[in-house]
Amino acid sequence: MKKVLLALLVIIAAVGACVGISIYGKKHIHTYTYKTIKEPDCTHEGLADYICTECGQTYEDVLPKAHKYVDTVVEPTYDEEGYTLHKCSVCGDEYKDEITPKLERPYDDIGGAVLNGLEESYNYTGQPIVPEIIVMLHDKALTVNKDYTMTIENNTEPGEATVTVMGQGEFKNTKVQTFKIVRVGWEEKDGLKYYYNGDLSKGITEIEGEKYYFDDDGVMQTGWQKVGDDYYCFDRIDGFMMTDGQVDGINVDAEGKAEISDYNVYKITTMMTAHKIMLEQTEPTDTMEEKRLKLFNWEMYEHGYHRWRLLSEIYDTSPDWEITFANDIFERGSGCCVSDSSAAAFLIREIGYKNIYICHDTSHCWFTVEGKLFDPLFAEAKDFDANYNADFSDYRQWPVGRRRVDGVSTDVDDDE
Repeated sequence: MKKVLLALLVIIAAVGACVGISIYGKKHIHTYTYKTIKEPDCTHEGLADYICTECGQTYEDVLPKAHKYVDTVVEPTYDEEGYTLHKCSVCGDEYKDEITPKLERPYDDIGGAVLNGLEESYNYTGQPIVPEIIVMLHDKALTVNKDYTMTIENNTEPGEATVTVMGQGEFKNTKVQTFKIVRVGWEEKDGLKYYYNGDLSKGITEIEGEKYYFDDDGVMQTGWQKVGDDYYCFDRIDGFMMTDGQVDGINVDAEGKAEISDYNVYKITTMMTAHKIMLEQTEPTDTMEEKRLKLFNWEMYEHGYHRWRLLSEIYDTSPDWEITFANDIFERGSGCCVSDSSAAAFLIREIGYKNIYICHDTSHCWFTVEGKLFDPLFAEAKDFDANYNADFSDYRQWPVGRRRVDGVSTDVDDDE
């Protein structure tokens, strides 16, 4: 019986040992050691063997598939985020984590740039003005479309154009600079002449060594003009100031100022009146011939006949009878044949014609322009064509006396 009991205790102890329970009722804690039989890889599972160092118990365990990642740290840049790249050295599988933000770019302010090659003003051409501009910053030339973009606005018509440089890449903000587009030189519009030198010229202006006169609207003026207290004459065709000589029989000095005398002022103011009428009765775009015909007809048809005095009584004693008779038409609105011819002659002088003489036979009067006959009274009463810009065919080619409108009248003229 004792032997049976002993055998039974051994069996119980063995079974208890197998399940971690001692014969004395205490639990047995296994202490396993690990031994890999087969390493796992990207495509195959592994196998491990475990054995208890106390009781010798063993068991096997399957190891899951596993990648062999190699870690690479990628630093952030101004344009890309940073990260850690995990890439399997066996199959190439990869993933990223530990994302770091982009670096803050050390931007430079392009507002401090210098626009080399950009002038303050450019002459108007009618075409877009596109300056060749080099953008410099810190003594370095920047590259267009890499460091900046550029726009130019309002760069065709006269006025102010705007250049805008916008930073990009390592540059931020903008640089804005303006330039002027100005008119320079002569311009003719509707028969009127103007001169620009950045701005519209007004008053007496020197241009290429000659002086010209422009009114408050910038229109070039011709003929006699009063500027301040002085009288000046400007060529009736080209507009330049007449200087240092005689104009219409009147002395002018080197500065263009007329010599002041009663006779000179009387003649100048009469010519200024004729000039004003010429501007009113003609168009700037008319030719000289068209203006001449308009003025001749205006004088001939628009004024009645009235004899205010007899020429025969004053022509050999009056130094200015032609001026007095012309003002019959200009101021009184009527006159005789002497008045008609004198007024018409003064008017036609303002167009720019030269060699103009008022002629008479002591009772009748006509005038000549560059050797051609003009007779307002006979043109109206007899034959227009025979008395307007006509060749001589009668006694009028031999006048008793004459006065030159655009020059000096001499005793010889009066005594012809």
